[in-house]
This record gives sequence, C-alpha cells and structure tokens, in this order.
Amino acid sequence: MNIVLVGAGGTGISGVALILKQLGYQNIVCIDNQESQITKLLKKNDIKTIIGHGNYQVKPEDIVIYSDAAINSPEVIQSNKLKEKKLKKYHTNFSYFQFVGELSKYMKTISIAGTHGKSTTTALCINTISKVSDKFGMGILGALVGEFDNKNFLINKNRQPEIGEIFNHIISRKKSNLKPQNIKKLYMIVEADEFNQHFLYLDTDYSAITNIELDHSDVYKNLETYIKSFSDFVKKTRFKCIGLRNIKELKQLKQKHPEKILLKNHTNIPLDYIFGDHNRQNSIIVYNILKHIFPSQASNIKQNISKFKGLWRRCELIGENKNQSLIFSDYGHHPTEINAVLDALKKKYPNKKINCIFQPHQARRVFEFFNKFLKSLKKVDNLIIYDIYTAREDIKRLSDKHQKFNGIDNKQKLGSFFAKKLNSNYTENFEKVYVNIFSLPKDRITIIFTAGDLDFKLRNSMKD
Repeated sequence: MNIVLVGAGGTGISGVALILKQLGYQNIVCIDNQESQITKLLKKNDIKTIIGHGNYQVKPEDIVIYSDAAINSPEVIQSNKLKEKKLKKYHTNFSYFQFVGELSKYMKTISIAGTHGKSTTTALCINTISKVSDKFGMGILGALVGEFDNKNFLINKNRQPEIGEIFNHIISRKKSNLKPQNIKKLYMIVEADEFNQHFLYLDTDYSAITNIELDHSDVYKNLETYIKSFSDFVKKTRFKCIGLRNIKELKQLKQKHPEKILLKNHTNIPLDYIFGDHNRQNSIIVYNILKHIFPSQASNIKQNISKFKGLWRRCELIGENKNQSLIFSDYGHHPTEINAVLDALKKKYPNKKINCIFQPHQARRVFEFFNKFLKSLKKVDNLIIYDIYTAREDIKRLSDKHQKFNGIDNKQKLGSFFAKKLNSNYTENFEKVYVNIFSLPKDRITIIFTAGDLDFKLRNSMKD
C-alpha cells in the first residue's frame, strides 16, 4: 500500500508529504506534472517523486491525497473509479482540504481565513503559539516559512507521537489505538481557504478573519454570496471568531453572529522586521486570538510576535544584482495585495525607484480587476507585464462579457492591451525580464509579483 500524493508541486500536498515523512512513513509516492523548487525539495528529503502524470498505476489498497489542481489527472480519475467499485480492499481518497478537514476533527483547530494576508497571519500564529503553549500540536499553511526550515508546516516534536496516532487513525482505515483522551487535546493552526468553500471542511474551534473583499468570482457571483460563505464559516466555528473593528464586512457578520464574533481594536505591537500596515494588522489579529485562548500569556504572546521573520514569497528579499540593487518576490495577484506591498516598499525605501515585474494570475482577474490593477501598478517607476498565467481559460468568452475588451481572444492580445494602458511592455520572454532586473543600478529595487512560475525561473537563474 502506498500513500499517493498527486499535485505534489503545490505547497499544500508537498507539506502533507513532508509531514508523513517526518512521522516515519516510508510508503510515500509524490506525483506532479513538472519539476519545481518544491519537487526538488521532496527528492532532497528522499521521497519518491514522479514527474509527469500517467506514470503510476493507482492500486486498490493505495490511499490517494490530491490537489484540486490535479483533479483531472489520470491518477485521480483512476482513484475515483476504484472508489466507486467498492472492492473488498476498499479504496480511499481525499482532496487536500478534505484531508486537513479530517485532521481538524481530532485537534482543537484555529482556522485563519480572509481574502488577503491569511498565509502570513497563519504562519505568525503557528510560530507564536509554538513558543507559548505546550499544547501546540501542529500548524500547516499554503506558503513556505524560513523559520519552519523552509517548509509549510511545523510539528511540536514533543507531541509527535500523539500527532502520529492521529495520522495513523485516518490513514489506517481500520480501528487504531487512538486514545479518546487525545481527541481535541492538542491545537492545530491551519490556513482556511475560502475558494470553493474549502474552509467549510474544517472542524473549527476558534477562527480569525483578516479581511473580506470579493475574489474568486468564478465561484462567487457577487460580494453578497462571497460574504455568505464567510458567514457559514463563522457559523461553523465552535467558539469565537476574532477580527478587527475597522473591517466593514466583519461588522455586518457580527450583526448576524453576535455571540460568535469578537471585534478588537488595534494594539501597539513592536514589529522591527515586518514592515507595512497590512502586516501590523495581521499581528494584531494573532495577538488577540491567542490572548483570548491563553489570557495568562498575553505579554509572552506579544514578545514572540515581534520576533517572527516573515515567510516565503511575501515581500521576500531573494537577493541583489551585481550593482547591489535589491530583488524582492511576492505572491500578490490581487490589486489590494499589490497596493499593500508597494506602499510598504515605498515607506521602507523612500529614496529608491521601484522596478516591477507583474505576472498576472489568470486572465479572469485581469478582466475583473482591470481598473484596480491600473491604479495600483501606476505607483511603480518601471513596469513589465510578464506571461499571463491563464489556466486553460477561454479568454474570448471572458472578453465578450466586457465591451472594452472586444477583439481580445488570446493572452498575448490581453497582455499587450494591459501593458499599453500602463505605458509598459508585455513579454513572454524570460531572458528580457532577467536582463532588465540584473542591469539596474543600486538606487532601484525590483519587486516581482507572481503566483505562477516566474519566481521559480528567477531563483534558478540566480543560482547559475
């Protein structure tokens, strides 16, 4: 029997693989369509990793855990067929969010949700609780964290045997030795994703919402349906949901769930290394939720928040060119996220000009947030729009919904139109981007915004 992890190039599934490895599992098979930093990390940790779908035959006795991005892969299709057959050796599979949902049934779960900032807030919460409570069990999120040994999870090594019992109980598919007194004993902190209402899989005890702004409009028709999803999330929270008083949408939710939502004011927390007002708000949320759960540890919580070093691809300094021009990478793919990072960089480096490389993540977002993107990206001194990640989208169908985009039927036309409105250039040639970044003088900094492959390409080229 193997534990087959499909879509292992993503942070979520790769994190599950590395957790299983740390817990002592050897029968792990990881599969992804292409090589990346993450698949290299899996191989480095001696985990069998197959590049290319269709090269592994799923067996009835296997357990399959898959990313939603790999739902149409041969392995997941095979797995679903085996599950339908109800064989004597019955077959089991989980999506990533279903699997984390199973874990949450056995641990006291703190779920961090919100349109923006949930990865940073989750990492900060994991790092802080690990320093202030011996009841911390594990935390998992959708980004890599330097302080977690460049992984997207952290396990309390003193509690590893108990965590191992929970995993064995879920994976064994039969009666295990899980002790009743160990259920909901340890704390798990998890990033709660609202896409496709994934956060409703979680058996949440405490929650926090960083902010609410319409996104994923391929799933949610309007802001009302989007907020309704968060309302359902709050309703599922067993105890309390923490937010800030200055978030209008949270005030609306509090009217529906007055007994569940606690809205807090800003608190003065020193953050010497994390810059930007958005990160200060994230830290305040973490302080308030952990203070609510561990009131006697308030001063210790505040002290440990101020020591956090940030996380991978969140305004991360990844190097400098030969002229000592700094290079930053950020996962931002929404105008609000880009705004926040650019404002933070301008405050941090007021005397430097900003060079920006933006790789739009999905044509849909370009169409829907076009004017907001224009407004945020006009803040930079130099801009290149790079190779739109289109995820097999029907661009003509999307453009037909918006009159000003008539005639745009492929990503090259969309990218050129987008760039022209910003007095910049669109390119799918990585070498042009590389030359641009590495020819800048010291008085300029570069920020790349990408949820696609640009970060991986740039880091690899910087190693050469």
